[in-house]
Amino acid sequence: MALDAVDARKLGRYPFLPAARAELLAELGRTAAAAQEFAAAIAAARNPAEEAFFAGRRAQVLGYCSTQSSVLLESQENLPP
Repeated sequence: MALDAVDARKLGRYPFLPAARAELLAELGRTAAAAQEFAAAIAAARNPAEEAFFAGRRAQVLGYCSTQSSVLLESQENLPP
């Protein structure tokens, strides 16, 4: 995979490298691999906000929750009958 060309050792424990990989893998429909990359991002998170964000994206990718679905449902509630 082209992403393997990125030398993770040079970036150390920068959490956004696995997060970027996860987003690309999710777009390709490779949810298991994306979830693994999000787990790596969570492990490398530098603060609780990053950890929560990556955990939320991992849950979305795995289908545990869907921000897009809830936004869609909320917008449909405001439609006239």
